[in-house]
Amino acid sequence: MRIAYNNGTAKYSVSMVTKICLCSNTKDYCLWTLSTTLNQTIPYYDKMVSMIPIGRARPSIPEYPQIAEHIRQAIYEVEHGIKTPVQAINDAAFKSAKVLGW
Repeated sequence: MRIAYNNGTAKYSVSMVTKICLCSNTKDYCLWTLSTTLNQTIPYYDKMVSMIPIGRARPSIPEYPQIAEHIRQAIYEVEHGIKTPVQAINDAAFKSAKVLGW
């Protein structure tokens, strides 16, 4: 897959940088090249990378898809003026607690 970013003056390709990394015998060079290129082309790159240590995966419980659907439905209901934010989140919380057997 080839993804190109344009920072206004030049285009950089992630696949091109990856090829440089694969051909390089030095991992430090590879990581520096990729990091430098992405940092120059993606304005929010530093902020995004800084969140990696605190990032969490979605819960790996069988009930999670239903809970995610309750959250999605709550957002939809607020966006379309069906419910207030408080009503929507309370309903989603109630449904999710029921799914979890609470």
